[in-house]
Amino acid sequence: MIKKIIVLLLIALLLVGCGGKEKKAEATPTAKIEFYFAPLPPFAKLFSKLDYIETTEFDSAVSSENYKVEQDVLKSAFALGVLSADAVVLTKARNKTKLAAISQAMIEYSKLIAIDEDVLMLADELQSLIKADEWDKLENALDKYKSKVELSLYDSQEYDLFTLLQLGGWVEGLNKTCFLLSLNYKAEKTAIIDEKGILNQLINNLKNVKNPELKKMSYYTISTTNLTKIKEIIYSGENSIYSLEKVKQITTLTDEIKKSFH
Repeated sequence: MIKKIIVLLLIALLLVGCGGKEKKAEATPTAKIEFYFAPLPPFAKLFSKLDYIETTEFDSAVSSENYKVEQDVLKSAFALGVLSADAVVLTKARNKTKLAAISQAMIEYSKLIAIDEDVLMLADELQSLIKADEWDKLENALDKYKSKVELSLYDSQEYDLFTLLQLGGWVEGLNKTCFLLSLNYKAEKTAIIDEKGILNQLINNLKNVKNPELKKMSYYTISTTNLTKIKEIIYSGENSIYSLEKVKQITTLTDEIKKSFH
């Protein structure tokens, strides 16, 4: 009788052990996050750190001809990002003519990438603020518009467009910052280009774009290659200080990315 009880106990233990293994095997693996969402730093805050730069120098940073691309959805997302940065530069320049033209182009590119109507309504506010010379409010409104567009694309799972929009904004913001630093170099001011977090996010998100055709484009190759080079420069800074030569190198690398989308 005792032997039978021992045998039954052993069988019960074996069954419990097997059940435990089955539960471990059925455990759901943790989902891998492929796309990261972090809004670009506010352009108004970025350019305000260049408070020693003259208004005329800000104006010289943006061409009288808007940055343009062909009517392609992917390229339009990048162009919208570029123009968002240019618009904030022009608030520092107090140039209503250029700014009015850029804000109109931003609306057109927003429609091309099918931004939500409620976001597009914010564009009317931009036009009103330009006419009223409300420069401080306009800076904040432009950053609000940029953030709303980013969130709209991310929430609708348009991750490729979201990534290209952010790429355009960050590349242009960095390009104009380095251009202005080159005009009037102050070593301690170069710390503003040390944005490792957003740079690493862009590199990750570009690597994970879903559209296989996008990865075949020359602008994709140039963007990923040049971002890696920019990362090397930014990580090489001592105490977030960069030489004039390195600042100019970043200007060249970001110019190449912008030209690749034409």
